[in-house]
Amino acid sequence: MSLNMGGWEEELERNTLWNMLARTKTMVAIIIDHRQTKTDGIEYEMKSQWTGAGKGREAKFKHAKPNKTTTGGITVTVHPIIARHMAANITKYDDPGGWGRWTSVVIHSKTKTVIIGTYGPAERYHR
Repeated sequence: MSLNMGGWEEELERNTLWNMLARTKTMVAIIIDHRQTKTDGIEYEMKSQWTGAGKGREAKFKHAKPNKTTTGGITVTVHPIIARHMAANITKYDDPGGWGRWTSVVIHSKTKTVIIGTYGPAERYHR
């Protein structure tokens, strides 16, 4: 599931969103344009409302933090059920400019799956 946050709104709205992820059994969530330069709050809220913090395995997060709080910021989150298959520290598919415009996770099981979360990637990176 990919969600464009358009900023970090009220906590009640976010908690409703995280609970919806739990009810719909979402396995991968991509949070786009959250505008958060510090990601502890994102992880705490999602763990407590989506996956249940402290209940065994943990969700895994990969962040592309924005340079400023007016735009950008991507977080790819993987539910604990499949997080054990997530490869560690793969940066091959990440934003080389450091603008917080895209990030990725790699899932290894029978096949290799790359999940990329993006928010307005710039063409200049492709030259």
